[in-house]
Amino acid sequence: MSALSFDLDEICSILDKEIRPNTMSLGVDGAQKKTGICLLRTTKTKFYVEGFYEIQMKGVGKGNLHKKLPEYLSYCKNVCADLPLWSKYDRRLIIEDCYYGMSIWTTKVLAKYAVVSFFAFKKWATDIPEPIQPITARKKVGFVADSGKFHYELRTVAGEQKRKKIWDRKPLPLKDQIINYVEENFNIELDSDDFADAFILALSGLIE
Repeated sequence: MSALSFDLDEICSILDKEIRPNTMSLGVDGAQKKTGICLLRTTKTKFYVEGFYEIQMKGVGKGNLHKKLPEYLSYCKNVCADLPLWSKYDRRLIIEDCYYGMSIWTTKVLAKYAVVSFFAFKKWATDIPEPIQPITARKKVGFVADSGKFHYELRTVAGEQKRKKIWDRKPLPLKDQIINYVEENFNIELDSDDFADAFILALSGLIE
């Protein structure tokens, strides 16, 4: 995609935060099947969405993960080779830090992908990159998830009264909310929650 540009003051106003000028920020959102990567750039007066990259991994399983890591590294290096190295910019690398969710296997994959990403992109960055939890990145940019509206009612269950949660309005899934946040605030059409997550990571790297 062609770079989208905005006035830096406009972005600061949207976020109600200070944005680092003359900085490039690369957000890497590792995922088992498709890693999303986003590059943002600022000057003293402009904010640019330089582009998105994706790494698709197929056939990764518990019996071949280590054999597939060199393939993932190769893809990361290909992306890195396309990144500009303009010396006048501070170049920041923001890698999503994995956490344990519902699957130990997924956590192990993401942890290893994060390490591979670190070594693939660290020479591009001007500082040693710091991993960041996705919740922390979203909080840093000011994203607030909609939790919907609900109330409690007393219901009789097996002869006992218990409180039951009743939805007045169910919220959209979190991934859809993040996509909507990026699209509505930055006029970008996204077809992937991996790109939306990568954008949030990169944006967090630009905030003072």
